[in-house]
Amino acid sequence: LAVDLLARASRREISMERLLHEAGVLASDESKYETYHEIALELDRLVAVESSSVGSQKDAAPIAFKLGSLYEQVGDMGQAEIYYSRALRTWGSEVKGDLSVARTCNALARIQQSQNRHDEVISLLSKAFEHREHALGMSHEE
Repeated sequence: LAVDLLARASRREISMERLLHEAGVLASDESKYETYHEIALELDRLVAVESSSVGSQKDAAPIAFKLGSLYEQVGDMGQAEIYYSRALRTWGSEVKGDLSVARTCNALARIQQSQNRHDEVISLLSKAFEHREHALGMSHEE
């Protein structure tokens, strides 16, 4: 099965992300199978949104966040970090006061804290606070 997956990837019949996902399914235990199935569905949705001329890139951010969350559930912190970071990049810096962005910052900070990347953690938590502050209509004086 692994050889077949690699052959399909080299012929571009499946994406590299999908290949990595399939490899994860092969290596995972049965208790994680449902989550890997969800990951497969979300990867398909992400590819569809990103390849659609109708879909906005902003539509990809919530999907990337969900993928980060799913990968975090199965313990793949590297992939979780990739997708949380991708969600933040997709939302961009012009978005203000979005609680989804705040949640993404918190999730990414949690992962980076486990890697002792304290400067990034502080920056992300500060960003999360700013988004919450804008979303809830609070001012700095409050």
